Amino acid sequence: MPQLDYLIAAAIQGFLEWLPISSSGQVSIFLMRLTGVTPQIALQLSLYLHLGTALSAITFFRREIINSLYMLVKGSIDGLAKFVIASILTSLPTGYLIYRLVNTYFGEVTLDVATLTIGLALMATSGILIISGKRKRTIVNPNGRTLVLDGAFMGLLQGLAVIPGLSRSAITLGYLLIRGYSPTDSVKYSFISGIIASLASGIYIALTSQRIGYGVNMINILIVSYLAGLASVTLMATIAKKVKATAYFLVVLSAIIIIGTLVFSIL
Repeated sequence: MPQLDYLIAAAIQGFLEWLPISSSGQVSIFLMRLTGVTPQIALQLSLYLHLGTALSAITFFRREIINSLYMLVKGSIDGLAKFVIASILTSLPTGYLIYRLVNTYFGEVTLDVATLTIGLALMATSGILIISGKRKRTIVNPNGRTLVLDGAFMGLLQGLAVIPGLSRSAITLGYLLIRGYSPTDSVKYSFISGIIASLASGIYIALTSQRIGYGVNMINILIVSYLAGLASVTLMATIAKKVKATAYFLVVLSAIIIIGTLVFSIL
């Protein structure tokens, strides 16, 4: 695949990773339709690019991460660490299992069937946000047990997001909003929990896939993915701070999905 195509794919992945549009789904469609790679290679490359976006989230949330690590060193686990650890324990095995299934499936289907699959997953993503607008209770001060349970369940949802088209940020944000977390806390807990999952998926592909290529090109696309991801995570965090009311926050997320999906369907 030409270097320019790699860079475009990296920019798409980076910017959409933290938006509720499914970066892996859009990248896979771009690669399959405009560059001609197989669905399986498109899936693997989109997951590899998660390395760059994981680093972007680490950069943006560095203070929160450093503070949690400092507390761990002192022998204390804060709420964020409890949530993240619980999510990791469920998301990694779930994500691995789902990846094995999806990778096999994408290795056997045609481009049209793969595209249809991604489209259906995008519809599911929109539905999740609609449902999240009907939450019934608010968590004001979640305790340790609540954070662990929420983190564990959100980790399961995060693992499912390996399916291209099923937006990780949308389903995790949707769940946390249903549970009553504020938009700001939902973004923080969702995105920081996604760092390990993104790193794990990218590293796994780098170590196991022999079909996506290596060398300078792969480093360059990670840099592009990182820079675009940093812009994306900054945008989402800013929206969450500005639009603190959950209902309005959901309207913004839904608008992003609709506009993003229309743009990429036209392209």
